[in-house]
Amino acid sequence: MAPPRRIPTKAELLRLQRQFKTDARIAERLGNVDPYLVSYWRRKRNVPNYSAPKFSEKEIGVLWERFGDDDRCGAELGVSKGAFYSWRRRYGIKNKPAFLKLEQMEINFPGDTSPRSISNNQGIRPATHKLIFNKSADSAANSSNGNAIPITPDLVAINNPTATAISYYFATNKKPALAVERLALMLKDGKFSPDAAGHLNNSLCPGSVHQWAKKMQVRHAYSEVDGNMWNRLYFSGGALPGQLVLCQRGFERFAGAIGALGWWSSDEDLVRTFSTGTAHITTPKVVRVNITGKRYAPIYAVDILINLAANLAEKDYSQRALEYAGSAMMSMPVADRQALCAIGSLIDVRSALTPCDTVTVRHTATLGSWKFDQVSPDRDAEFVDSYQFNIESVKPMVAIKRALDGVGEFSQQSQLSLSQETTDSSSSENNTNTKKHSVTFHTAQEVTGLGVDVVFIGGSPGGDYESLRKAAEALHGKKVADEVRLLVSPTSREVYLRSLKRGILRQLIEAGAVILNPGVDSTSLGLFGISPAAKVATTSVEPLFSSAENTADRYVVSPLTAAISAVNGHLLDPRGN
Repeated sequence: MAPPRRIPTKAELLRLQRQFKTDARIAERLGNVDPYLVSYWRRKRNVPNYSAPKFSEKEIGVLWERFGDDDRCGAELGVSKGAFYSWRRRYGIKNKPAFLKLEQMEINFPGDTSPRSISNNQGIRPATHKLIFNKSADSAANSSNGNAIPITPDLVAINNPTATAISYYFATNKKPALAVERLALMLKDGKFSPDAAGHLNNSLCPGSVHQWAKKMQVRHAYSEVDGNMWNRLYFSGGALPGQLVLCQRGFERFAGAIGALGWWSSDEDLVRTFSTGTAHITTPKVVRVNITGKRYAPIYAVDILINLAANLAEKDYSQRALEYAGSAMMSMPVADRQALCAIGSLIDVRSALTPCDTVTVRHTATLGSWKFDQVSPDRDAEFVDSYQFNIESVKPMVAIKRALDGVGEFSQQSQLSLSQETTDSSSSENNTNTKKHSVTFHTAQEVTGLGVDVVFIGGSPGGDYESLRKAAEALHGKKVADEVRLLVSPTSREVYLRSLKRGILRQLIEAGAVILNPGVDSTSLGLFGISPAAKVATTSVEPLFSSAENTADRYVVSPLTAAISAVNGHLLDPRGN
């Protein structure tokens, strides 16, 4: 759009301000206009800065009509009972709801044997159990933990369709019993062919995942050039809050960040789901993690993740499900929540779920007008354990992954050994190979001075717009060290274009960074000439749960720590920069 030839009228500016709120977004809407020019126009037209309350009158009124109780309404918004009462008084909402809603009553019909807590807002169930039970037709199995419940998943998301047993199912051109609208694929360029036993071999065949997806009319099939599959699912409405998503290990974090339950399954379980249309999930025990406090400038979500994992690693939470809660969650965007839900890459938990609150609702509303279920834990939900964590004491952190047989410089530090089992389908015996890695947790100050060969900013987390912006600010006016390669990959095309328009990519390039195509994570750096022997500092958590063998250490750090380390040629505490 060409720049306007005249200053917009006051009415036009007010209309744009109501719709887009900030000068930056108004400038982006007008096209070829800088935000400072929009600010100048506002001053000329006497249009004040946009100001809106944190919670609108409509939002407060809808919650009050639903629950009719300050305590429960406040829990939905993440505020106290008194705070919600103050919001009601502010908008003059004083009378009790005229009519009872379903959320305010408990109805027991004659012959109804369903448990009391099956309602989304009554009972003693965590959100994890409610998401599982709501997808199950077998109400008799919903009474206690440890039951294997047959469920119909809302989505089965596969990031590597050519892996092991899954490749056989695709290569045979069979139509799955699972409805194709419940299937999402990240298409790879590699081709495959099964042998007589149904195992993957290295020979090429005319069929490919692309052709299979096209033949079966898979709606959510994305190419690597489109960027991260999960971002594409967000923008297309394929992944929504309140869903139950089956996925491969490590990718459950994307569903958990938007209030959906990500459940990682083995390749064999996924194939069984394709064949029958249902999956069997053992009800997990749930641990509540209450996060409080306010974050200060040098601390990122990755720092909180590593610090939290180091604390929880000392507890026996094997195969537990985590549910996050607390006042600090209200200030965390979805990108930060993805980092917290990636805790399964550091400790052995089954899944992690962030609350479906106003942050989730607003994030989903900005992408499209889709209907979804806002599932939250019951007020008196029962958890097997509750852990309190204050982020005000968090320091910049580093997680180091190295092979167990390597020589560790920090053997006395907090250490967790991850045992990752991968099924080797190349032999008829279907042997199981166990690859072990060691992940240790340190403060950035403890490991200051460790040299790096490559710094990667991207993946999940680390490739979102805010992470790239913060990294660009840290690199402004500086140059990447000669012995270091700085690689940057935005999470998606949308993030790429937005960063390009705002000049962020230009700042990174001027500092010496190489911009990769969107959607790349640090496990794919070999495609860009990076040797497995290179020491890589990355903002991506993928190498923590990857079974790929590396002959050098991998350091998982925040975007700010990564940018500063690229300039200095070694790991550095950003607070001392």
